[in-house]
Amino acid sequence: MGSFSVDFAAAQTGGKSDAGVLLASLEWELADAFPVSATPTGPVREFDLIAGESLWGIMPPYQTKVWAYNEQIPGPVFRIKLGDTIKVRFTNRLSQSTTIHWHGVRVPNAMDGVPGVTQEPVESGGSFTYQFTPKDAGTFWFRPHVNSA
Repeated sequence: MGSFSVDFAAAQTGGKSDAGVLLASLEWELADAFPVSATPTGPVREFDLIAGESLWGIMPPYQTKVWAYNEQIPGPVFRIKLGDTIKVRFTNRLSQSTTIHWHGVRVPNAMDGVPGVTQEPVESGGSFTYQFTPKDAGTFWFRPHVNSA
């Protein structure tokens, strides 16, 4: 098992925390702990993702109107291998704007799905293509990032 430590005493100058020294300490501690970039080594895996209204039988036989991805709850699973590039053609069929935020995935900033910060919201009837090569293996999830914290 690895360990992680930061010498906070070394990051103190004149009784105040020196952010530059602390950052350098963190960079040294984390050097080679994870890949800084991802070089595509596999194919481009393409998926379609549609946000829209659907019906869900929370308590059969009753149906509740919900917002879903590809008319399913939970949404679809995208399986790719490390080194593959994922390309998701996102279409918004909701009545308001939305985006996709790839939660926990280290993506290029323009693919992060934070409306008004990293991309403009995808308006109703609009579309956006998310394409990136993940830097890490693992299980991650995606969600909307409009009108949320």
